[in-house]
Amino acid sequence: MNPAGPYAVAECAPAVSQFFALGKGATRPTCSAAGWSGEGATYAPVDCSGDYSMALNEAGAWGCRSNDKYVVLDEHGQPVPDGMGGVVYDHIFTTDPSVMTHREKTHYFDLTFNGQTTRVWF
Repeated sequence: MNPAGPYAVAECAPAVSQFFALGKGATRPTCSAAGWSGEGATYAPVDCSGDYSMALNEAGAWGCRSNDKYVVLDEHGQPVPDGMGGVVYDHIFTTDPSVMTHREKTHYFDLTFNGQTTRVWF
């Protein structure tokens, strides 16, 4: 990718403009002059710190999920069986601002040019 930005290759400017106008779910701009080929954009509305990863909860809200899991306990403090001889595990889900921040630019695509990949947020 040209460090001068997505519009640096004049032949690609129309494809890039069309892509930015489409927004969520758009395909990556295709421009053979820059060696780009189409691929879907990724939606990532939050950034998680430390040992957390972006996730959706059961209600469909974005937040951060702990990478470490814990054993789910019943009301008596006993592990909940999973029905297959093991126990149920879960992860901590949080929207705590000390762990999660909302991104200003929520979509990205990765452009590979001359063997180097650059993530472009929009």
